[in-house]
Amino acid sequence: WGMAQCSPWMDLALATGFNMMCNHHLVDQMARTPPEARDYKLAEEAHAVYSQKFELFEEHLASSSSARWLAGDGARFSVADIPIGTELSRWSCAMERWGKDHEAGVAPALPRLPVLPGLRAYFQALQAREAFLEGCFNHERRHFSLAPLEPPAAVLLFGVKSY
Repeated sequence: WGMAQCSPWMDLALATGFNMMCNHHLVDQMARTPPEARDYKLAEEAHAVYSQKFELFEEHLASSSSARWLAGDGARFSVADIPIGTELSRWSCAMERWGKDHEAGVAPALPRLPVLPGLRAYFQALQAREAFLEGCFNHERRHFSLAPLEPPAAVLLFGVKSY
């Protein structure tokens, strides 16, 4: 797809402040801070901002039964999917890490996870792309001390089966 169809999605990812408003706090708390020293209130606030920011992407993906990707008619992966796929990976890995730490008894219960059928399907489609798995997702998984995946393995959004 041409830049005219991709640029609005990339601009939205940058303009909505993922990197400053939620990404920094959630990644810092869940990937860089030991469980016993984490500020889970700050992490939960960052998670809430991620939930709010991804509503627009959910609406777009869920509004069409044929849209698999963001740009154009949604039929082809494009450069627009890279920044959104990266942020979705970070958010998912952070929540998966939190859930595993809770199961191990070193973290409080997960906050409420949003039901996002469009983004869940999108996340599965991203993981089916070996370049995404190796170039993005497995790096994020390692950063959050999660095991990398080998194709065709995939995890559900947030690493959980139900919400």
